[in-house]
Amino acid sequence: MGMSQRAKEGLWNGGQVLGYKSINKELIIVPQEAEIVKLIFQKFTDECWGTKRISNYLNSIGYRTKNGKAFSITAVSTIIKNPVYKGYIQYNQVINWEKERRNGKNPDYIICKGVHGAIIDEATWDKANSVAKQRATGTPRQYSGTFPLTGLAKCPECGTFMTSLYGAKRKDGTRKRCLRGIP
Repeated sequence: MGMSQRAKEGLWNGGQVLGYKSINKELIIVPQEAEIVKLIFQKFTDECWGTKRISNYLNSIGYRTKNGKAFSITAVSTIIKNPVYKGYIQYNQVINWEKERRNGKNPDYIICKGVHGAIIDEATWDKANSVAKQRATGTPRQYSGTFPLTGLAKCPECGTFMTSLYGAKRKDGTRKRCLRGIP
């Protein structure tokens, strides 16, 4: 109950988030990390880059996550969806995590204006999340195996890693495997 009350008052309950450091459970903006967050939103909304392209770009220029790891598609997507960057606190979004994992979504989670400073203005955050919803296909991956060149082949022009996919079914029922770059 204490953590719920803190969230309702706009106070941080702890944890690490890129762009901020937590001092006595108070979020303080870290300017160098805040620039990375701003860059992610700028590339996503203004330049129409996808999360994969953004993560590849951040890694290529040497940026790292809060934990010192390379950026992943999920890390970039999580940043875009996190309302902490527009100055809000979100709490209790998942229930029964031990048993339900991702299926234990709480429809009545807490989201309130926080007492911390925002890195991204609300209009930019709302635009980014609107774009993300428009781009979401809702279809899961059709192939869960691996391709031998995944993560090895790069585009000679832009340096983006090539991804593998299966083409449309042929008349004989087989599928052609091919590589494509995502600029």
